Order: sequence, then structure tokens, then C-alpha cells
Amino acid sequence: MSSASENSTEPWFCDACKNGVTPSCELCPNQDGIFKETDAGRWVHVVCALYVPGVAFGDIDKLRPVTLTEMNYSKYGAKASTLRRMHAAGECSFCEDARFARTGVCISCDAGMCRSYFHVTCAQREGLLSEAAAEENIPTVTRASVEALVVAAGWF
Repeated sequence: MSSASENSTEPWFCDACKNGVTPSCELCPNQDGIFKETDAGRWVHVVCALYVPGVAFGDIDKLRPVTLTEMNYSKYGAKASTLRRMHAAGECSFCEDARFARTGVCISCDAGMCRSYFHVTCAQREGLLSEAAAEENIPTVTRASVEALVVAAGWF
């Protein structure tokens, strides 16, 4: 068995591809991306697991299994206002389809008093994810990219 290195030329496959499945993320409505299996046999994007509070990895070095047991389930799905306003608290500001906007878990913008909410993968697509500050251990969502976080941690 060969050992992987940062200079490896061996092909790399996400867990879903290794298992021959076409998964759906438990935390967002987006289909493309790198997936990890949860301890309940479901699937989540790696990026969703990194940014949704309360989601954890059983083995941090292997990033598996993903555990959702600490997640605040009141954050799951949108909490649309009685007026059904567009982008109400918890609805994704970037989803064009209202059904998707109210699906999964939305995180809030960390910029001051901003009241925008979005799925992690939607924020990633828009270039709004950033790394955690050194004194914090929680990534924030403003202007940056998650690829730097994943590559710096050596997960690929």
C-alpha cells in the first residue's frame, strides 16, 4: 500500500465516488462537490461540514465520519416570516428557486449587522467564505475562498 504525499500523482476520489453513489447533501440543496459520509449513512459536502456550527468529524485527520448530533436543529430549514418575505431569516439569499432557499441549513453573514443568510455551498460559489482567525477555531463567512483552507490543512 502506498502512502499519499502532498506531491502524489495518484488519482484522488471523494468518499461518494469511492462508494459509487450519487449523494444529496443533508445540509444544502446543491449536488456538486466533495462529499463525506455521516455516522448515520447520509452524505454532506466537506465544505458544509466545515462551516455549519455543530457539525463535527469523528476522526479529524481522516475527516470522517461526519457527525450532526451537536447541530442546532432549529437552524435546519428556513424560518420564513409570516409575511413570506424574500430572504427572510434563514432563507438563502443566493438561491433563485424559493424551494431551495428554504431547504437545508443556512449560515449567517459575519459582517457586522448584516442579515443575509446562505447555504455554505452558495456562499462558496459567490466567493464569500474565509478562513478562521488564528485565535478562533470557527471559519467565518465574508470575502475569501474555502480552497485555501482545505489545501492549507492538507486534506487533499
